[in-house]
Amino acid sequence: TEERLLMGGKEVDNDEEEKSSESTKKRTAAVVHEFRFLESKAESLPPLRIRELPISHADDPFGQAPKDDTTGYGIWCASLVMARWMASIAAKRFSGKNLLELGAGCGVPGFAAALYAPENP
Repeated sequence: TEERLLMGGKEVDNDEEEKSSESTKKRTAAVVHEFRFLESKAESLPPLRIRELPISHADDPFGQAPKDDTTGYGIWCASLVMARWMASIAAKRFSGKNLLELGAGCGVPGFAAALYAPENP
């Protein structure tokens, strides 16, 4: 199911990863995803690129203390669904408005709304 949600997105090379040391690469293993949520605007807008970090302890992503919380490192399935929905209504609902998105992992829905909503109506 997660793979199906990621359809339309692709992993892209991360130039910063290439410059880092081998030990740092093993520790962070970041993946950059590239999304185009609206096919109709695919050519006129740049892709949305989001870096996802590994959740080091997936069995307990919240950890015992706030500093151990790794839930913001990953792209959650629900955030992709929300991002597609927000992109589809962005021009009508979010154009020229301020938007605050809370609690969706790497912020994919908020970035999608910002990308697909024109600044001024």
